[in-house]
Amino acid sequence: MAENNYDNERRFVLFANERKNKDTDPTHQGSVTLGGVEYYLDAWTNTSSSGKRYLSGRIGNAKQGAGAAPATTRAATPRSPAPRREAELHEEIPF
Repeated sequence: MAENNYDNERRFVLFANERKNKDTDPTHQGSVTLGGVEYYLDAWTNTSSSGKRYLSGRIGNAKQGAGAAPATTRAATPRSPAPRREAELHEEIPF
């Protein structure tokens, strides 16, 4: 299997949904990589009241397998600030 030699972080891809059965099904589907986790994407082609066409969409659940962690583990966990060295802490003391 070929190895990816590029960074896919914060990149997405959308394809026409060839399995659309209902009017409410997304017109496009794809995926996006955020924080090293790949998520499903759904998008709909719409027309504004002024006649301009646009896409609206949503980010779905994390894909399972191939290095993806459950959304509740990696994606929803807030990042903690990096620990600071003691010398940096003393530099902030005003006396």
